[in-house]
Amino acid sequence: MKKQHKLKNLKITKVDFVDAGANQRANIMLKKRAQEGFKEAFEHAFNKFAGVHEVSKKAMSFTETMEAVRLRNNGEKICDAMYALRDSIFSIINDEDV
Repeated sequence: MKKQHKLKNLKITKVDFVDAGANQRANIMLKKRAQEGFKEAFEHAFNKFAGVHEVSKKAMSFTETMEAVRLRNNGEKICDAMYALRDSIFSIINDEDV
């Protein structure tokens, strides 16, 4: 077995992500955190220790829901127009009399 090395004090200038890594047994962890005050750092550390995870907002207000419906309806209208145009073009192409 090859000797393992722990690299310290590296200056990383570029990080590339690939679909299949060359060394499947390599353990690499990179972290970057924004500077925060003592209170935020303490809360973050405590929540991590306690297993508390941040919850993302999934509920939507009535106004947000209506906006999403409006956008979806507009998208459906555009799709309907595209399908109608496609069908019209296909009918012209396939019509032997034209």
